[in-house]
Amino acid sequence: MILELFTIQVSLTLENAMLNKKFQNLSITDALTNLYNHRYFAEKMQKEISLCCYMKKEMCLIMLDVDFFKSYNDNFGHPAGDMVLKTMSKIFSQVVRPKDIAARYGGEEFAFILPETTLRDGIELAEKIRQSIENTVFPHRPVTASLGIANYPAHTTNAKELLELADKALYHAKSAGRNRVSVAPSVQNN
Repeated sequence: MILELFTIQVSLTLENAMLNKKFQNLSITDALTNLYNHRYFAEKMQKEISLCCYMKKEMCLIMLDVDFFKSYNDNFGHPAGDMVLKTMSKIFSQVVRPKDIAARYGGEEFAFILPETTLRDGIELAEKIRQSIENTVFPHRPVTASLGIANYPAHTTNAKELLELADKALYHAKSAGRNRVSVAPSVQNN
């Protein structure tokens, strides 16, 4: 009887631990893409900046926007648009390194934190992501993406400014014709 109760209690404890882990994972991931969500990205961004500052290391931030995504949704329906976003997630998992943090930033925007990454290496990875998207066959029509990149500490040592600079670079890529990688517009002297 005591052994049976002990077995039940151990079983319940393990089940609770598994449910807690599952709930925790759901709270930091995007349901559609299974990438990290915006909230987790923001928390991790601040931690990575602090770590880079302490360790005197570089990092890059990439912002990505799917080109003409609204028209894709409008012309082919939201389920088709959802498939594009899921496919993007698969592409990212094949291209980014295990230590990188890929997140759905919002809608059709994604963000990548690249720890211990020089600007040159970050640009190479951004271009690899862009080419992988361009070379993927999507239903209905080709899909491309625009990317902006900024580097800590070359561009700034502030998390908020790094995000703003990567976002400006993203919008520069879009205004320069889309389907390209653009580097943050100005480098500070630190």
